[in-house]
Amino acid sequence: MVELLEDLVVERKTDELVQAQRRTEEAITSIQRTLARPSPQPPLAAEVERGVSFAAIVARQAEAAPPRQQLVVTTREGATPRTADEEKAAIKAVVKPVDGGWQVAGMKRRGPNSVLIETSSAAQASSIAQCPNLAGADLVVRPLGKLRPRIIVYGVPRALTEGEVLAAIKGQNFPNINEERFRESVKLVFKTGPRDRDMVNWVLEVTPEMRDIIKAQVRLYIEWNSCRVDDHLTVTRCYKCQALGHV
Repeated sequence: MVELLEDLVVERKTDELVQAQRRTEEAITSIQRTLARPSPQPPLAAEVERGVSFAAIVARQAEAAPPRQQLVVTTREGATPRTADEEKAAIKAVVKPVDGGWQVAGMKRRGPNSVLIETSSAAQASSIAQCPNLAGADLVVRPLGKLRPRIIVYGVPRALTEGEVLAAIKGQNFPNINEERFRESVKLVFKTGPRDRDMVNWVLEVTPEMRDIIKAQVRLYIEWNSCRVDDHLTVTRCYKCQALGHV
């Protein structure tokens, strides 16, 4: 009886070992087949091998992405002037994105007296532009057009207000240009320079025609100063990777 039980145990263990060995062999065979099968090449690598430049691939992907719409919000002419921060506060006080279902990608200052709102689509931009609450708060919403050239004027007295700077540029340099046309052609954007000096540099946003006129003059006369002018060009550079085009 004991011998019979021992034989049964041995036979059972033998069957288990055989099954385990079979499973191991099947697993090894499956792995070998997987390794032997050629892996699909990533689409990007395949295009690069065909001679397509990486820049062309990135440009194509950028074109395929849905463009975002940008709106500029300013205070209505004739109303009490506001700074960009005050306009942002006014926008948030009178509207809530959840009420209109707005998909706002971002809102930031655009110069000293305007705010830039970025939305996900043209329909979203239209909804924001037609919002009665914004109009009721003396805010004007318009699409962001093409960026105008910018001119930097060096050595402007810090004590002058924005209105005085514009009046000096108009009266001392372009007396024959219509006031309305001048206001449409020249806008102060921001000023730069060390805070502990009496002179600052003003950046102007101008029309292409006005840019050519100012550049041809080389200098602008403002009060008792002859101020050098030049194109204002900025290049964004990442602080981390030092690459251009982002921060």
